[in-house]
Amino acid sequence: MKSKHQQTPAALRANQTPVAPAVYRPQPLPHVLQTKTSRVRSQPRVFETHRTAIQPKTLSRNVVQPPSLKTQAIVNSVPPRTIQLMSFARFWKWSFLSNWGSYNADEQELLRVERQVRDLIAALHPRTKLRPNARRLIQEFQRIAAATIAERNYRTTRSRLLEINNELIEEDETQRHESALEDKRQAFKDRGRPAVPDIPDIYPESIDPEVWDSLVGEMPRHSKKKWRAGKNLPQMVEYLFKNFVAQNFGYSIMKGGARGLIGAGVESPEGNCIAYARAFADLLFSFGIDAEAKMVREEAEGRFIVRVPHFMDPKVIGHIYERGVLKAGYYMFSSHAATWVKELGRYYDPMARSSYTSLKPFIECELDSDKNEQVFYPRTPAKTLNPGYKWKLVKRGKEVSGGFNRLDLRPWEGE
Repeated sequence: MKSKHQQTPAALRANQTPVAPAVYRPQPLPHVLQTKTSRVRSQPRVFETHRTAIQPKTLSRNVVQPPSLKTQAIVNSVPPRTIQLMSFARFWKWSFLSNWGSYNADEQELLRVERQVRDLIAALHPRTKLRPNARRLIQEFQRIAAATIAERNYRTTRSRLLEINNELIEEDETQRHESALEDKRQAFKDRGRPAVPDIPDIYPESIDPEVWDSLVGEMPRHSKKKWRAGKNLPQMVEYLFKNFVAQNFGYSIMKGGARGLIGAGVESPEGNCIAYARAFADLLFSFGIDAEAKMVREEAEGRFIVRVPHFMDPKVIGHIYERGVLKAGYYMFSSHAATWVKELGRYYDPMARSSYTSLKPFIECELDSDKNEQVFYPRTPAKTLNPGYKWKLVKRGKEVSGGFNRLDLRPWEGE
C-alpha cells in the first residue's frame, strides 16, 4: 500500500502547510475552466422587442467523483482559456486543493455563469460602469467571484449571478439609449436637421429619403431656433405629428411593420397602429426626443369598440353595419398601440389623428364573445352606439376597407 506522499503529486505535497482552511489559498494554482468562452453582444434598444429574462435551471444534486490523478494530469495539461476567481469549499476540506481539475456539473455551471457575467461586464458601455447601480452590481459580482462557495449555496449563488447579469443588461440598455438620445440632440443642435436613421433591423432597405424629408418638413424659422436649443418640446412634437398624419398613410390591419410605411422601395405605404406608432417614434427619436411605440391596450384585456371620427387612412370609415347601413367611425379592436412621449407623459396616436393620456375616453364599450369569436356582446353599456336597445355584432366573412371583417349589428334578445 502506497504512503500518503506517494498518492499526492509533489507540487501538492510542498503546499501541505498546517494552516487553517479559511486562510490557506495557494495562489500559484488559479481555477481554470476548459470550455469555450461565450460572448455577449450588446444590442441597441428596439422598441418592439421584449427581452426574455434568463430563467435559472435546477441544479443537479449528483456529485461527480474526482477522476484519477492520471486523468487530472491530462485535464490540467490543456492551456487555460479563462482564469476563474471563484472557488469551492469542498476543494479545501484537508487544507489543500484536494480535487483540482474535477469540477462536478453544478460547479461547471457556476463557472459558466460567472464567465458569462464577466464577459458582459467587459462589453458594457463605459458610461454604464459609472452608473451607481451598475457599480454596486459589479462590486457584488467581484465579491462572489472571489469567494469560496459551499455546496449548499450553489443554487442561490447561481440565481444571484443570473440576476446580476439581467440587471446589468437593463442598466446597459438604458445607458445606451440615453447616450443615443444625447447624440441625436447634439446633431440636431449642430446641423438643424436630423439625418435619416440607419435601423437595419426595422428598415432593411433603409428609410426612403423623400418620405423622410416630407416627415421632417420645412420647420418654421421662428420656432426652429428654440427647438434646437431644446425648448418648446410640446410645440415641436405637435408640429411633427401634424406632418406625419398629413401623409394619409394607408391602413392594413395585418401589417405591423414600419418598413411598409416609410421604407425604401415601398410602392403603396400602409400599416396598422403598431406600424404607425413605430414609424412616428423613429421620427421623434431622430431629433433626440425620447419616444417609443407602446401598447395602449393589451390583447389580454379583451375586445372593445372605439369611436374614431378621423381615421389616418381616409378610405377607412368603419366596418359595423346595421340593416346594410354603415355606422361610420366605429371600430372593433383586440389591442391598440400608439407612440409614447416620455417627457410629455402623453400618447400620440397617428391612426386616430389625436393625442391623449388615456384611451378610456375613446372606448365606446367592452365586448364579450362566443367560444368561436363569431358573435360579440356588449359587456359594458355603449355610450353612443345604439344605446337605446340591446344588440350584438355578428362577424361576416367579407372584408371591407383596411382589412377589417364586416360586422352586422343585430337585436339581441339575451339577458
